[in-house]
Amino acid sequence: MGIEIDFFAQTNESAVEHIDGVSVKTFSELLMIQEELKILVCIKNSKATCEIKTMINQVKRPDIKVYDMASFIETNLFKRAYQPTADGNKYCIICNNNLDTFEPAGIEQELFRNKHIIGGGLRDNCICPLCGCNDRERWLYYVLKNKTNLDAMNGRVLHFAPERSISEMIQANGSIDYYTGDINPGRGMHVTDITCIQYKEEIFDYVICNHVMEHIKDENKAVSEVMRVLKHDGKWIFSIPICTDIDKTYEDNTIISPVDRLREYGQEDHVRLYGKDFKERFEKYGLKIKVFSPEDELTEEEINRYGFIKDDIIMIASKQ
Repeated sequence: MGIEIDFFAQTNESAVEHIDGVSVKTFSELLMIQEELKILVCIKNSKATCEIKTMINQVKRPDIKVYDMASFIETNLFKRAYQPTADGNKYCIICNNNLDTFEPAGIEQELFRNKHIIGGGLRDNCICPLCGCNDRERWLYYVLKNKTNLDAMNGRVLHFAPERSISEMIQANGSIDYYTGDINPGRGMHVTDITCIQYKEEIFDYVICNHVMEHIKDENKAVSEVMRVLKHDGKWIFSIPICTDIDKTYEDNTIISPVDRLREYGQEDHVRLYGKDFKERFEKYGLKIKVFSPEDELTEEEINRYGFIKDDIIMIASKQ
């Protein structure tokens, strides 16, 4: 982004010495610098950011200023000197621009190399270089627009862990009474726990959560709460990462450490790995579910042009 970085700081005392040629200081070394410092916290984790601020406050160094930059970067990172092309073979359905390419993104990790997990791992055609939306967001937007008629949608919507691009689209519809929530402060309008939703019964016409359920330990409670706040004819629109190499969803309550969860589930804060039984698993809660996938809706050429994951899924659930 054109910002010169003097050094990285790491709270772990056994820090690496360099990252991409930039030196790394431990927290102790940071405190030895006797001059005003500006620390830009760029990680997308408000809990960790709060912990870093607390560490600084405890050493009583008012000359060290801490800035939470995650939202700024998310908003501005892709607004760089990239020119859309009139005849590009890619097209972003969110920002409505023709592109030469979508950019690669995703986590490069052993589990993703050994197993096929829809929506996980490193993907070649992931990020729109103009608006910053990713492949999962584009497919969610496609389903919202074509299967729920987003432009004509009205009523009350609750959106967990809201994606910026999708949130902006929904807010553009003045007929929607829109609520966003996240378990972490600052990520939504309200702090909202999906296993203990603070709203009354049958108040929402739609509940949206994209890649949330794999983080929730008490899946039963989360589903019950979503159904409680949905109107009798309401719709729950959601997706999850799915491992197509396993028939039955894998979860083990004894796996609690971040290292073990990373190894078994692919991410430190995931609590299960959904398998091919995902639809039947949620139907056991008494839901009526429709599954939408690019490979069932579009041609291979269209999937490639729009930058979708071929076998991605969005589920729309309703009460029986």
